[in-house]
Parts: sequence; C-alpha cells; structure tokens
Amino acid sequence: MDNLMQRVWRGAPIAGLEWPRIGANGWAAPAMDFSESDSAYTFTAELPGMDKDDIDVSVQDGMLVVSGEKRSELDETRDNIRHSERRYGQFQRAFSLPADAADSKVDAKYNNGVLEITVPRSPGLAKATKVQIR
Repeated sequence: MDNLMQRVWRGAPIAGLEWPRIGANGWAAPAMDFSESDSAYTFTAELPGMDKDDIDVSVQDGMLVVSGEKRSELDETRDNIRHSERRYGQFQRAFSLPADAADSKVDAKYNNGVLEITVPRSPGLAKATKVQIR
C-alpha cells in the first residue's frame, strides 16, 4: 500500500506528501544543503526526531559519508482500540570532497534536529594551477 501511495503522490504539490530519494526500505534519505566560503565547506541536513547517537559522519577515500538509522514507533489506545506500528530504516548520503578539503579536521554539530558538518579548506592547496604548454 505504501508503494502505491508513493507512486500516486510522488511530486504532489501538497505539503507533507513528498517522498524524495526513497530507498527500498521506504525511508527517505535526508536532503542536504551545501555551501562554501573562502575558509570551509558546509553541509547541513534536517534530521528531525533523530538522536545524535543514531547518526554517523565519516570521511572515507575523499568522500564525506553521512549515514544513520531512523526509527518510528506509534502505540496508542482509543476507545478500546489499540493501534501499534513500528518502522525502522537506514539511510546514507555520500559526497566527493574537493581537493582542498582538510578531511582530517571535519567538525559535526547536531542541535534541535539539524546536523551541520564543516570541512575546512587547506590554505596550502591551490584551487587551480596553470600548466604551461611546451
């Protein structure tokens, strides 16, 4: 039923009925914003309802990898009727880091459901080098 509803409402203009980047487990990978300044690259993701212990940030082979596990549990009783649902799913996002990224100095902060990752730029690495043709 979930798959049918996703196909019916995919791209719907109604708020709350959008399922971006849905994986096989039914969980959406978080959208991430990216910005850069002269001193750093910044990645931001909204992960509401998650605990910081359920989120992993790592740098592997020049890639910034953000992964985690979302859990959703509903257990309510009304008028002698009990409704209980549990859903679990994992997500992962990976980004290639630019050559001037100081990947050993990555900093991550999680506050009020917002994950902010800062990757400083290495001042010694040039953005581009002009090569003379002989």
